[in-house]
Amino acid sequence: PLVISFYRGVWCPYCSTELNALAYASPRLKAAGASVVAITPEIGGVALKTKQERKLDFEILCDIDNGVAMEFGLMFRIPDDIQPGYLKFNVDMPKIYGNDGWMIPIPATYVVNRDGVIVYAYVNPDYRERCDPASLIEIVAGL
Repeated sequence: PLVISFYRGVWCPYCSTELNALAYASPRLKAAGASVVAITPEIGGVALKTKQERKLDFEILCDIDNGVAMEFGLMFRIPDDIQPGYLKFNVDMPKIYGNDGWMIPIPATYVVNRDGVIVYAYVNPDYRERCDPASLIEIVAGL
């Protein structure tokens, strides 16, 4: 099985916390037979830097221009009137993501079985709510 976690970027404290929780759960997920991968639209080597700095034992993939997240139906555009608020807090999405689309993925977690079928999906537009890795361990162990 494969555990896939889409996250917005390390600039997001909720995403950073989720990565740390996945790192903590990763050995147990692997013991249950799963592989883990995180996916971010950040460019410029940020994914590799994050993996190395946090000593993560799973891959972080760069979803350039959010192509994979779009395929999963996870994308939304930050409205024009909200964009200055992000910039005020030094979240310059055109710089972080390498395009001026102001598109961002909804954080989501999936479990894909060995046949390539999604057997679990956690998608919540409230970016503060994330999947509990303990539930992932139970799901993977039950496959």
